[in-house]
Amino acid sequence: MAGMYLVGMVYNVCRWHDSLRVAHPDGPRRWQERTPAMAAGLTDHRWSMAELLWWHPPTPLSRPGG
Repeated sequence: MAGMYLVGMVYNVCRWHDSLRVAHPDGPRRWQERTPAMAAGLTDHRWSMAELLWWHPPTPLSRPGG
């Protein structure tokens, strides 16, 4: 299960996707590359593998009485 979580995170935050690129507003580059997480507004940059492996997901909040 942890392996699939890692694969999903790499897909969403570490890899550019051609279908998500947008025209670059200015400058010599024609396209602005994006990851799915960037397109969804979850991050402002493509994560490196090191950044992903050092990231700790937030812990779930405990429920009262549980």
